[in-house]
Amino acid sequence: MDSTAESEGSKTSLFVSNALNGGAVKGKKPIKNSTVLRIDLESGEGQPPKVLSEQVIADGIPWVDSEEALVLGPTGLALASNGTLYVASTQNNKILAISEATSRTTPAKGGGRCSPKVVI
Repeated sequence: MDSTAESEGSKTSLFVSNALNGGAVKGKKPIKNSTVLRIDLESGEGQPPKVLSEQVIADGIPWVDSEEALVLGPTGLALASNGTLYVASTQNNKILAISEATSRTTPAKGGGRCSPKVVI
């Protein structure tokens, strides 16, 4: 659905939100199985990126199919300087905050906490 990245030297962390993971019934009921994935990459000049690791950093985010928008789910990713990844959850009109997104080793349930104030 969406992505953002942070690079430092030859290392890049790519964050990707995923929806359409199956289970929808023509927009009747939200399905809480969307995820956010961190893919750590290494690259060098003239070399294709190499995947170092993959980690689901959030799960249980709701989505629903939509005739108007194809899908309403996790989109609009932004990484703050403190390592918190913000995700716009369009299905329920919330901004989710996934703390320690660059180093997290377990998924934040439900996509993390709802953020009342976002400073990026």
